[in-house]
Formats: sequence, C-alpha cells, structure tokens
Amino acid sequence: MSGENSSMGRVEESELFKAFALFMKQHQVGAKKQLSTKALQVIVYRYDEFDGRNITKYLKIYNREMKINRVPEQEMIESFELAVVPELRSQVERIREAYGTTWEAYETALKEELFDDDADRVTKRSFLEWVEQQPGKGMMPNELLREFEARFSQLSPSERLTLDLRKTELFLQAADDTLEDKLLLLLADRDVEGRIATDWKKVEEAIALLTKQ
Repeated sequence: MSGENSSMGRVEESELFKAFALFMKQHQVGAKKQLSTKALQVIVYRYDEFDGRNITKYLKIYNREMKINRVPEQEMIESFELAVVPELRSQVERIREAYGTTWEAYETALKEELFDDDADRVTKRSFLEWVEQQPGKGMMPNELLREFEARFSQLSPSERLTLDLRKTELFLQAADDTLEDKLLLLLADRDVEGRIATDWKKVEEAIALLTKQ
C-alpha cells in the first residue's frame, strides 16, 4: 500500500507541476498582451489610427512606443493591424501574412505597399537630391556616415540594389571637399591608378581613422 501511495503521490505532483507550468505560460501570454494593449492605447490616443498617410512617420511612433513598453517582436507584428483604420485592416493583414516573419521584413513591406502620401519616405530621387546638396559641409565625418547610412537604409530593397554599386561614389559626393580629398587618398586602389576602392567596409574604416585624428 505504501508503494501505491508513493506512486499516486508522484502522479499528483507531476500533474500539479504540469498545471502550474500551464498557468505560468498563460500568465506570461497575458502579460505580453497587456503590454501591447497598453502601447496601442497610447499610440491611438495620442496619434489616432493609421489612415494611410505618412506610413514612415507612423511606424517610427509605433516602433518607439512598443519598445518603451518592451513588447516582443511577434506581438508588435500581430498588433499593428489593430492600430489602423478599419478600411485598411484587410490590406495590412494580407501584408502580415506574407511578410510577418520578422518586424524588419514586415515594416519594409508596409512602407513599400502603403507609400501613398508618405511625406517622410526616402526615395531614390530624394536621396540623390540630398547627396547633391553636399550635406557633409556641416557635419563631422562620423555624423555624415551615420546620416548617409540611415537614409540609405530607408530606401526600398530594389532602390538600394540599384544604388549599391555607387554607394562609395555617392558618399564622396555628399562629403565636403576636404573630407573627399582625404578619403580619395585613403581609398585609392594601389593596383590601378585613378581608381578607388568600392568596398563599403573600407569607407567605414577610413571614417573611423579620420575620426580618431
């Protein structure tokens, strides 16, 4: 009898442990939902629902509030459609089903498909216009590099692909004359006269070197 009681006790303990583990899992899921709900309330209360205009600006706000509230990436993805007007939810849901594996992929897809009336969106045209203005005149080398990278990363994948081979050339155009001269010396191809290295890693290394000087 004592053996049977011991066996029954172990079964009860096992069932109790399983029940406790399930309870904790449900509690964690509930806690995550509470965090995303709190963030959504703040976003919609302060900035209203996304109505199709300025997707880049709205995503920056959404991303910031979700991170402040430590909402997991998957919850961020699943919750976004709750922050849009009803007329757009089916379209946003379709985008999530196709690209919702990571927040980065989902965010890129949202920008590409909801670009109408997006005043903050960086396009190939606006990027090249910014480069032509030679913005490096008012920046330190490392500041220009950060700004250049930030704008380049906001281009659509297809636009980045078309400009990737010209990335070093475009950065030199964006720099002021003094920085351009220094970079030309550091990036000069030793094997071919008049050619510069196009490896972007070498540009980053050159800027790091100049920043230390």
